[in-house]
Amino acid sequence: MIVTSKKVFRVPDTVICMIEIRNQADDELVDPDSVTITINKDVQDEPMIKQSEGVYRYYFQTEGKSPGKYIVIYKITDGEIITVHDDVFYLES
Repeated sequence: MIVTSKKVFRVPDTVICMIEIRNQADDELVDPDSVTITINKDVQDEPMIKQSEGVYRYYFQTEGKSPGKYIVIYKITDGEIITVHDDVFYLES
């Protein structure tokens, strides 16, 4: 059985988006050249805040935002290599 949980937040919560970046060879946390985040049309390629080695976060303020589905795109750039990961959360009023 596969169990998934839907990430649901309420306006005016602050949504903390986090990503860990690991070396594929040894699974160690690493820092790429840059990590940016896009959330629907509200946030476009904003730099994320480094919390610690390989761990990045972004505080998304939901005050005044519309309820619905929000798609998060993380773009990790290391040299000429670009890796993209996505995530989803929902806002309720």
